[in-house]
Amino acid sequence: MVVHVQRIGDKFAAIIPPEMVDELGLVDGSALEIGPIDKSATSTIRYATVEEALRAFEDTLPQHEAAYRELAK
Repeated sequence: MVVHVQRIGDKFAAIIPPEMVDELGLVDGSALEIGPIDKSATSTIRYATVEEALRAFEDTLPQHEAAYRELAK
């Protein structure tokens, strides 16, 4: 799973989704050890293609159609 890093003042925080917090049994103050997967790991950003973004929207449309319609007002 990829998580995002966010600057908070002069520190950084890894934003972990609630599902993963539950899955790992984490609570406020839990200690985690983090590090690169391998020593040559680098950060890369890959943006979704138009086709991927459209497919993601279409895949969620049946489940969230009412919410999308409300947002479109």
